[in-house]
Amino acid sequence: MDQVAAKSKRDEYRIQSLLRHLLMSDPMLTAEKPNIVLLFTNNWAWNGSPIAMDDSMPNVERLAREGMKFTNANASPQCSPSGVCLQTGHLS
Repeated sequence: MDQVAAKSKRDEYRIQSLLRHLLMSDPMLTAEKPNIVLLFTNNWAWNGSPIAMDDSMPNVERLAREGMKFTNANASPQCSPSGVCLQTGHLS
């Protein structure tokens, strides 16, 4: 009985090792992931961003120049529903 249990444990260990090796060698796991920065603020007009104004926030402007701008958006009349949707990923 003990030999059967030991063999079963060895087989289980071998299967786990094989699965671990296969998962760790997956190219999707080792691929470079994109850096995403979401600037989350309230109460801005369409032209009130630092990018549209003077040079008050040079690092934000540099991010906008070098990155991707999202220029077509919708928002709810109140900031709370939009904020909850962005922060949780659930629709309100």
